[in-house]
Amino acid sequence: FSARNSSSTYNHRRSLIIALGLFGVFAVWPSGTWHHLMLKYGLLLLASVALLPAITRLALRGLAWLTGSFFLTYIIQDASHQVGRRYLPLAAFYLALTTSSSAALMVASFESSFTGFLDQILQADFYIRYRHEQTERIDTWLTDNRRKLDYAPFQHTVAKYQRDTLYVSVYTSEQQWASLHLKQGLPARQMPDEGHCYINEQFALKHRLGLQDEITFTQGQASLTCVVAGVYYEYGTQILGLRLTADSALNALSGWRETGYGLYLAPGSSIDRQTLRSELDLSEDQLYQPQEIKRQALAVFEQTFLLTQAIAFVLLAIACFGLFLSVNSLELARKSDLYILSSLGYSRLALFTHMLAQWLLMILAIVALSWPMAIVLANALVGQILPASFGWSMPLVLDVEAFALTSAMGLILLVPALALPLYRLNARGRFL
Repeated sequence: FSARNSSSTYNHRRSLIIALGLFGVFAVWPSGTWHHLMLKYGLLLLASVALLPAITRLALRGLAWLTGSFFLTYIIQDASHQVGRRYLPLAAFYLALTTSSSAALMVASFESSFTGFLDQILQADFYIRYRHEQTERIDTWLTDNRRKLDYAPFQHTVAKYQRDTLYVSVYTSEQQWASLHLKQGLPARQMPDEGHCYINEQFALKHRLGLQDEITFTQGQASLTCVVAGVYYEYGTQILGLRLTADSALNALSGWRETGYGLYLAPGSSIDRQTLRSELDLSEDQLYQPQEIKRQALAVFEQTFLLTQAIAFVLLAIACFGLFLSVNSLELARKSDLYILSSLGYSRLALFTHMLAQWLLMILAIVALSWPMAIVLANALVGQILPASFGWSMPLVLDVEAFALTSAMGLILLVPALALPLYRLNARGRFL
């Protein structure tokens, strides 16, 4: 309670010059590796912090112009003059909220993409692994059983594209093509035309391939050419992959390995795992239900990203604690302004309401300003930094719930962090 009155003003021109300088460095900074990209977008975040006071003042003045109440206009205009004085704790809260929101968007994008990827690799109702001596019996059952809608063997071989190893898979079922989680190209609702193929994102990024590009891959003396009809996502691997129809590939290439069958049941039909295992005479480890594996994988995924949510909570809590420590000195530094309000008849409750309303107005402006930057950072993470680091990306999901939950969590932590010290100042009569 020993803070002195402060008459110094915030230098907005200096902040603008710093922001423009940071934007200039951001524009020319290289983006070849993930280290460069992290530093590049760190500069962008710092530039937005330097612009924060000017943009917050403009937002508050615009709000004051829209309101018709003299009382509200006075509170808002007075708050706009206090932005520079309260800049540091506001900037800390802005950084915590922006990084937390971008992390929440990234997690939402991961969840959506991971679900789509699981649908791509676990699209069948049952997955059957078999030994060589069981092939004839399983083929006969799959051909004769009317409860099935379709079945497809999982077959792959290895070829060469330039100097890289290429894993070539054949798809024989429309369900397989329709399940591809595509980055580019139209969904394959039916079997693609002969001579067309789909490649994974790692292959497209490494060799700068796009739709309608023609590629030729080899296997010894044999070669095969196809036109890229789509690029699909394939997470967690550095393998270059290609998928095409079986008509020409099975004849042109050799060394095909069959890893099992995917079984698709007809609509309205059902069969339980034990019955199917008994009819096919399979052991316990030869028959899988992909949907059960998918549920377990999603459960593990949710537990994994709880840590990210906990880190976001800690960041916001630290920023709010900083505000809690700063409020006393920042409000006592403007004692002369508050004495004037007291002499005009403001009660302790009115002074408390005046100060709390100003803080909340500035915080709401900070929340609104953090959203665009959080989107930019999240998009950079999933669209540029991930490809530079791992060779694959994912589509950004603009999840409103992620914004809402993160902002609500910040505000819930913030209100007591502001209200408690302001109440103590007024209860002890520091201004009256």
